[in-house]
Amino acid sequence: MCMMLYLGADNELPYIKWKDGAVFAVTDIHSSYNFLLAHTGCGCGFTFDYTNEQFDEETNALGKKSLSTLFDYIVENIASDNCELVSFWAGKENEEIRHSDELDLSDFVFSDSFSFLENQYIFVRSKNIKR
Repeated sequence: MCMMLYLGADNELPYIKWKDGAVFAVTDIHSSYNFLLAHTGCGCGFTFDYTNEQFDEETNALGKKSLSTLFDYIVENIASDNCELVSFWAGKENEEIRHSDELDLSDFVFSDSFSFLENQYIFVRSKNIKR
């Protein structure tokens, strides 16, 4: 089962077509939210954990690169005061949100571990978008 990660914003966001070897893509698949793909071709790859020996160096590097590219995409393309990220397991998109957070974008890339949670809503305010 794959993690599905969606990004919503007040402005229309550019698509980035998926191609083999990519670490990030953006497609239009779910109403007003855009579907985000990491290096895995789904949302599962927006994860790294340098504290867990089950994550090898390549997996951590690709996960961190996918998150860094997501960070850059948000900084470059969000034109309003905020954006939203929502994560669900595939097929579970209609389940109730269990986690609601407001995060600084640096939380995505400047830590020893990061992963999106099941049924998570994240609100990112522009004051947290470091340009």
